[in-house]
Amino acid sequence: QLRATMSAIRHPCLIVGRCPSNFEGRNTVSKVFYDWIKKARIALPEVHVIINERSNQRILSKPLKIENYPTAQQVQQSKNTRQQIGGDVHVKGLRFFPEDATNDSPFWIWYADTNCPGIIGDDSVAGFRLRKSNIAIGFSERMTDVFRDASESYARFNRYFIGEVHIQDQGVIPNAHRDDFEKTDEWLDIREQLIEFARERSREAYALSEGRNADIEKLISIADRQIEKIARKQRTGVVSKAERIKLDANIEKYIGKIEAAEKADRPEEERERLGKKRKELQLTKGRIAEIKFTAGGLDTSQGNRMIISQIGNNIKTIDISTLLSNNSER
Repeated sequence: QLRATMSAIRHPCLIVGRCPSNFEGRNTVSKVFYDWIKKARIALPEVHVIINERSNQRILSKPLKIENYPTAQQVQQSKNTRQQIGGDVHVKGLRFFPEDATNDSPFWIWYADTNCPGIIGDDSVAGFRLRKSNIAIGFSERMTDVFRDASESYARFNRYFIGEVHIQDQGVIPNAHRDDFEKTDEWLDIREQLIEFARERSREAYALSEGRNADIEKLISIADRQIEKIARKQRTGVVSKAERIKLDANIEKYIGKIEAAEKADRPEEERERLGKKRKELQLTKGRIAEIKFTAGGLDTSQGNRMIISQIGNNIKTIDISTLLSNNSER
């Protein structure tokens, strides 16, 4: 263990160098983190910094814990009104990517499982950070660049999250300033994977935002119409495989919308209604594969069958010799 005074903590090597991986208070979040590290058999270098201040001692820890954090908007409102603020960002636990990472993986990521209501207003935790050998490489801006490469409009979403990207590939080398990596093939390959990860997280944040703003009654009404539509198709059939695929995609779309609305901060009664409707949609989706095709893509109602039959009979009664005679005259 490294024992340090407050003046030593301000040393640049400690500020941008190795940080203790234990979370504040060794709480539930910390247990989840270390249980996963142990299961994945990842060797994580650590330096424990103990602050001696008179008769008190405390371990310098990362500030993440299960609690609420304010959004940037709430922080600004607090400054304007000079009133104490709460926190709309709820940390429920930790998530890992990839979930099957090992000590041989080129990289792995931990990040807080939150409701993503907006940009986090606490700069000490906002945004994904890069680390190599558990040493910080730059600040959150490096991962903001990755989110921006996924899409210009996604750049802001980095600070909706709290997390770290731990680079393990030995071919990835920090630059001289330790604020980025040298552009080796190994780093460029990992960066492409991080861009896809950023794209997925951005879409997730967007879906959660859409879910929070969703009109519950409208969402359930649309879901009911989709269920009724599938019921009709079960009676009348579909004209092609493409139509069946489209029906499946539409149902899947609304299942996703309802799931996003369920995850949002809502009263329990609303969540129960949404959950019930989601299950109905999932059952309906399972029935799409059973929908039969109509004959030749035509409506097989009785009236149309009679017309088709009459056309067939008329064709049979045409005198073939008449057709041949007409052709010879031409």
